[in-house]
Amino acid sequence: MYTAIIGSDENRIVAARDCDDRSLDYRCPECGSQLILKKGAIKTPHFAHKDNVLDCEFGKNESEAHLRAKDYLYQLYKNYGDEVHAEYRIKDKDSDFRYIFADIYVVPQGTDMPIAIEIPTKGVTVAEIMDRIDFYNRNNIAVLWLQDETFFRKMDEHDEFKVSEPVKFLYKYFYNVLYVFDGTDILACKIKNAVHKSSGGYDRYGDYHDPVEYTCKTIYNLTGYREVSLLKQFSRNRKDGYGWLPPGYIYRLKYDIAKLL
Repeated sequence: MYTAIIGSDENRIVAARDCDDRSLDYRCPECGSQLILKKGAIKTPHFAHKDNVLDCEFGKNESEAHLRAKDYLYQLYKNYGDEVHAEYRIKDKDSDFRYIFADIYVVPQGTDMPIAIEIPTKGVTVAEIMDRIDFYNRNNIAVLWLQDETFFRKMDEHDEFKVSEPVKFLYKYFYNVLYVFDGTDILACKIKNAVHKSSGGYDRYGDYHDPVEYTCKTIYNLTGYREVSLLKQFSRNRKDGYGWLPPGYIYRLKYDIAKLL
């Protein structure tokens, strides 16, 4: 996890990037158990449960790439002067009991219109993504979903790659654009189904068969990408209902990506 509370004061929330004193009483924002600050020269600063707390889901399944993306976004908006919080607890306006933790929560300068940025973790399902989008829509918060550099490496190292159902869903939800953190910058990417041709030739009876085209539904390739600026080229956009999701707002490029590639 990237944040902790100090002692029992739930209002004293700190990001690991901003901490140096290992003697403070860091506590988990979810279960309240004691945390250890892990901050060195190689890995992204973060906190970990001091004891093996099996029933706390906070911070589970967060890879180094996930933490690095969160750290990048936190520093980007903080240095720009926007109000930014990592792992920010948001209470549902319609319920006294329901809440979620947004990976990054931003209120741009001069506005009262918040943005939530989510970095999917390994194992997240389409249903879980839709549930979070529904929460943000109902609470009038614009959302952006951003793949971490693990996905970028998959695109960069292979001409063709597999795409999970959650990634396919987000690609369609954001008007056929995939937003990816490559470890240094934010990329807007276009992908498409890979089309293969089976090799033609003679069968065992001596008959010749022409190559047959088919579309592979699980293998994709990258057709283009462009480095983009979250601070200058993105805006809050209204999105109509999608499936069973109500209308809401997304944070997306101001321009048609086709004009940028």
